[in-house]
Amino acid sequence: MKLCKAFRILLALILIPAFCVFPDLSPAETAWETMKLPVAGVEIDFPPASELSGTLIPGYEVAPDTGVVYSEVQYFGIPKEKADFLFSRPGIPLTEDQWNLVDGACPALLEILCMEAGKTPEDLHPDLKEMLAPESFEELGTRGEHSYYIRYLPDLEETGRNLSAEAKVELEALVQSCREPGKIRIIEPEKTAGKLLKFETTDLEDHPAQSGELFGKSTLTMVNVWTTWCGPCIRELVSLENLSRRMKEKNVAVVGLVMDIRDREDSETILEAQHILRREGAEYMNLIPWEGIDSVLTVYSFPTSYFVDSAGRIVYEDSAGSQSSYDYEKTIDKILAEMEQKK
Repeated sequence: MKLCKAFRILLALILIPAFCVFPDLSPAETAWETMKLPVAGVEIDFPPASELSGTLIPGYEVAPDTGVVYSEVQYFGIPKEKADFLFSRPGIPLTEDQWNLVDGACPALLEILCMEAGKTPEDLHPDLKEMLAPESFEELGTRGEHSYYIRYLPDLEETGRNLSAEAKVELEALVQSCREPGKIRIIEPEKTAGKLLKFETTDLEDHPAQSGELFGKSTLTMVNVWTTWCGPCIRELVSLENLSRRMKEKNVAVVGLVMDIRDREDSETILEAQHILRREGAEYMNLIPWEGIDSVLTVYSFPTSYFVDSAGRIVYEDSAGSQSSYDYEKTIDKILAEMEQKK
C-alpha cells in the first residue's frame, strides 16, 4: 500500500513547510541553491528560484520508537500566484478550495529514509514496509551512525494525475538533476534535544508568559503541541489535565502550545481553543506561538510533546501521538531518573 495522498500533503503543508525553489534547469553553468533537510541529515542542490512553474516543499515524519526519519521533497504543480498558502505556518489546515487545487498535482519528487547504520529498508517495521515498499529504495550512502536510502517519483500516477504536460517535463528534469553526482549530500542530522527554548508570549487569556520564569519553576515541563482541528490532540486533553494534577508532587508542569493560532490577533482560533479546553476540563496553561518558533521547534506531527528542564533546554521529544496520562507518566519518570543520574 502506498502512502496516501492526504498523508503526503500533510507532511509537506502541516509538518514542516519551509522552503521552495523555482529553478531553471537548462544552463549547464547554473548556480545552485541548497535545500536542507536538517532532521534527516540531507541537503540537495536545486537551480535558483526563477523559472520553474511549480513549487518544492520538504516534509518529514519520524517513526516513533524506531529512530527512522522519513523525509520527502514534494512538487506542487500549481500556479505560483495561487501557491502562497503553501508557506503558512505549521498547523494551519487547508481549505476545501486549497485541497481541490493540489489534488492530483502534488507528487513526491523524492523520498529519503534515514536509518540506523547497517540497517536497510527491509528492516523497517511491518507497517512501514507495507506503506513504503522497501524494494523500491536504492542506497544513498552512510554517515556516522546513519544509513540513507532514496527513491524517486514513488506514486506519480496517483498524486500527479492532474499535472500539466509542462509540469511533468519539469518534474522529470528535477529528478535527473538530483541524480547528478554531488547534488544530494549527507550531513549530520539535526537534533531537537539540547535546544534552548527562549521566548516571550502570552497564554490564551492574554497573560504574559516568559520562558525563563515558566520553566524555572519546575524540574521538568512538558510542552504539548496541539491544534484545534486535531482530533487525537483534543481527545488526550482530559488525560493531560489528570497528568498535570498528578505531576505537581514531582515538580513537573504541563503546558499546552496551540500551534494553529497565527498570532495574538487570531481571535477566532483563540476562542475556539478556549472553548475546547473548557469543554474538556483542561485548566493548565496554554500558550500562543511566538515569533521565530519554527526555527526552534520543527513539529513533525500533532500532538507532539517536548520535555524541557528548568534551564529551558529540551531534553526529550515525544512524537508518538496521543497517549494516556500513565504512558506520559512513564516517560516523565524515565526522564527524571536520567536527569538525576547526571547530577
